[in-house]
Amino acid sequence: MRSVHDEYDYLIHLVRCAIHDQTPSEIPDGVIFDSVYNSGVLHDVANIAFYSVEKLSVKPQDELYSKWESRKNSAVIRDINQSFAEDEIIYAFKDADIRSIGYQGTRMKALYPEREYRTMSDIDFVIDRDRLAEAREILEGLGYKCRDIRGVEVDGFRRPNIFVELHTELFPENSDFYEVLPDPFDGAVEEDRGRYAPSRKMFYIYNVLHIVKHYRYAGCGIRRILDLYYLNREYRDIAESSDTAMIFDDLETGDFVRDASIIAECWFGDGGDVPERLFEMASVIRSAGVHGTDEKKTENALLKNKSCSGKGGKSGYIIRRAFPKKAVLEERYPVLKKHPVLTPFCYTHRFFRAAVKSRKRISAEIKTIRDTDKK
Repeated sequence: MRSVHDEYDYLIHLVRCAIHDQTPSEIPDGVIFDSVYNSGVLHDVANIAFYSVEKLSVKPQDELYSKWESRKNSAVIRDINQSFAEDEIIYAFKDADIRSIGYQGTRMKALYPEREYRTMSDIDFVIDRDRLAEAREILEGLGYKCRDIRGVEVDGFRRPNIFVELHTELFPENSDFYEVLPDPFDGAVEEDRGRYAPSRKMFYIYNVLHIVKHYRYAGCGIRRILDLYYLNREYRDIAESSDTAMIFDDLETGDFVRDASIIAECWFGDGGDVPERLFEMASVIRSAGVHGTDEKKTENALLKNKSCSGKGGKSGYIIRRAFPKKAVLEERYPVLKKHPVLTPFCYTHRFFRAAVKSRKRISAEIKTIRDTDKK
């Protein structure tokens, strides 16, 4: 077994043994199951780790073991429910002659040994922008409650626990990555169910850049590095091509992709222990959780604002948080699309609402700003 110093190391060991169907080592002295389980929940890989836990001679106490098993079972049930919901939507879109294509979780699942290993919070579809309104009507006809996001996305929810996102672009126009993948259907091929499959190159580059985006925004955790491990294994020819390396280097993401790939191979492949030069990066990933942290999001936003302006990023960040762009404000207050004159009132309402309902989060954000400023 690779070196184990804490609950994160052992969690990674359990996940690695599960995906390779290997017998795990017993929990080492100084590591407790509760911490391993909580870390697994934080990174959304507790369900995978359970397949190793049930092979241990010394198992967690009954209450924790049952909770852990329940989480695994929930992942299986969620996968079944999402699969049915996905098929229902795909066929409804096909009947309406609406093209749809999948780039995220639904296709990532196919790279894992078992579909339920790769959990996902929602079902993502990419469709043509001029069909978005019609697609929303179809979702509502299927029982989903929907809302528009900036006029380029629709989010839907249906009980008991099905979330759907309809996208019309892979990255927003203000993203550093937009020009690289402007047309989601470029090179796509229609499948037998009426849904389109992206080209291998588009799928690989998009998903790697999606990991980069999360790392730069609020951080990315163990599960996204596991995604990278499977992406590199399944698309090795693309991952190792000079053309792909050039794309990542031009976007100033090449170093991250190479280093994260080394960590992925060390954790889940045959790469041995993580090199000392990558200890800090690995530590940041281990502490982030599947969706990162608010602290890291604030810190990264401050650093980005500073690099763009060439000056201290604190004042610009505070102004942008207090007075978000029009598109952001319209998400919270759709009435502004028809009545922009209400903009000052919406800013005022947003300010007082945050002061009442989000005091703890705001305090934590202010603390992060101060700490980052000291650094």
